[in-house]
Amino acid sequence: MVELIDEAMDYLLEHLKPERALVVLGPEGRVHGLEADQLWLTAPISHQILRQVLESKEALNSIDASNDPSLSQRTSVMLAEIRAFIGVSIRNQDGQAVGLLYADHRVKTGAFRDEAFNALLVFIRQLQQRFIRSSPRAPVLGWEQLIAVRFR
Repeated sequence: MVELIDEAMDYLLEHLKPERALVVLGPEGRVHGLEADQLWLTAPISHQILRQVLESKEALNSIDASNDPSLSQRTSVMLAEIRAFIGVSIRNQDGQAVGLLYADHRVKTGAFRDEAFNALLVFIRQLQQRFIRSSPRAPVLGWEQLIAVRFR
């Protein structure tokens, strides 16, 4: 599982070049540009967006959250100063979340345009299939499980 987490993070960093990123598969995860021990205490990223990513079966993408009417008034988006973000959940064969990928930028508007978004979706489908094959009984990832993830 660690290899898939590292591969996913490497993909995000190489292809999307985010300021901050988070990859979770099952009970393990990896962060970039964030302090893992502060993730749930100081809310450096929007917990509301992470919940939405977990709950949604659709990938979420905003190229300018500060001008998006559905996001700009969210306190967590304002406090975290998120300009652009992309998030997608990894789902098991029953459609339940077992992981997620999230990346954002606080400065760069338009960081994750359609080309990057579409390429990420292709990568996610491949990653999802490999993860399901390697961990067919991966625990379902809800909010309580997400905040208990061991990050490195």
